[in-house]
Amino acid sequence: MPQRRRPSLNSPLSDQEVAALTQLANGNALHLQRKAEREARLASTLTLHSAASTTETPLSGMKILMISDVYFPRVNGVSTSIASFRSALERLGHSVMLICPDYPVGQVDEPGVLRIRSRQVPGDPEDRMMRYRDLIALAPQLAAEAFDLIHVHTPFTAHYAGVALGRRLGLPVVATYHTLFEEYVHHYIRWLPRRWLRLAARRLSVHQCQQIDALVAPSRAMQEALTRYGVTTPSTVIPTGLSLESFCHSQEPRMIATFVLITICLQMRACCSM
Repeated sequence: MPQRRRPSLNSPLSDQEVAALTQLANGNALHLQRKAEREARLASTLTLHSAASTTETPLSGMKILMISDVYFPRVNGVSTSIASFRSALERLGHSVMLICPDYPVGQVDEPGVLRIRSRQVPGDPEDRMMRYRDLIALAPQLAAEAFDLIHVHTPFTAHYAGVALGRRLGLPVVATYHTLFEEYVHHYIRWLPRRWLRLAARRLSVHQCQQIDALVAPSRAMQEALTRYGVTTPSTVIPTGLSLESFCHSQEPRMIATFVLITICLQMRACCSM
């Protein structure tokens, strides 16, 4: 067979070759830029967390690492509970850092929150799934932070990464069992009998609860349900609190509202009497 002639190194590139090389270069540059931005955000978050913990947290305060598969802008009970407990713990003098997914829309950066790149959950446009490897890769940086405790809030990537990080860093792992999953799993897996799904959810819950050092239940009913499942991990009931400030209003807005209401009533009475 005749040998294929190799193009000379000095011969000009075709338009297709130039376009392919340009696309490749742009893709590599964009990848490197995004990687640098993620590393910069990580370094900035860890630096701010270290500075805040050394300047504001008393020596008696704990350093807590929370990990969750959901957080704001995803609005649900877990996000609300995390925000409530973070605020309460920080007021008590503890330092709290949260690792959660990165959301493409509506996300607001805040101190002490580290966002991990994520992908969409199939069939669930509101939730995101973090990358397990990205979480485990944080082990060296997290070890330098000298956390006292890992607190897991969800049973998905956050749970398995939290357990693995706890073993690597030699830290106790606590989890809050927020949701009675046997009542919800059939909404996501519709093609299997509900009885099978309830049994599978219970067994998975027992397996995960036995992997951690302690459990937090938001209610006595939830704690009793876990006991019926067969969970033997020590548990404590800690209800999610409410911000009382949200229910406090000054007298001035009330007076204005009352005045407006009286004015409307007088106008309606005048119209009816005409």
